[in-house]
Amino acid sequence: MLHDNFEHDVGTLTQGMGFQTKEQILDALNRYRITNHCTYKTTHLNTTRLMMQCVQQVCPWKCQTILRTRNQVWEIKKVEGVDTCATQLITQDHKHPGSRIILQHVRQMVESNPSTPIATIISSIHTSIEYNTSYRKVWLAKKQVIEDVYKNWEQSYNRLSCLLQAMQTYLSRFVYELKTNPITNGEEGLQNQ
Repeated sequence: MLHDNFEHDVGTLTQGMGFQTKEQILDALNRYRITNHCTYKTTHLNTTRLMMQCVQQVCPWKCQTILRTRNQVWEIKKVEGVDTCATQLITQDHKHPGSRIILQHVRQMVESNPSTPIATIISSIHTSIEYNTSYRKVWLAKKQVIEDVYKNWEQSYNRLSCLLQAMQTYLSRFVYELKTNPITNGEEGLQNQ
């Protein structure tokens, strides 16, 4: 059974679960860790094998994953024990903040509505994975997603004159005047449109 998105049951890791990439299995392990309030360490990692165990020596929890080279699928080979030292709540200063998970969550929300407020995203993250993230972390993730999807301000500014010229070419009554003035770093900036 392949799991290639954020939608599978995040509270469960079972033997035989398959993922298309190493990043997806790492994301699944991080979501599991956050949902179940546990902390693990990587005991073995190479191009075909990933082994994790609880940071506490007395805890029996371990997870082994391998790359099935025939079909190029990362599979959970074994999950041993139950994490007996889980904390009740993942806090903002947790050792592994799950930034990739936060970024994925922000991406889903921003792609559907770019004007989604930061507070709404924070609340959604808390509801989904019971993680209290900071305003700054979500703001930075939202900024990155917006730049990935819509490009950054400098690129948009550089494309503006071409867009205005194209509009003037195809819209006979469209007239524009572009005025610029210098800004602090020596580049020109728009004054009026």
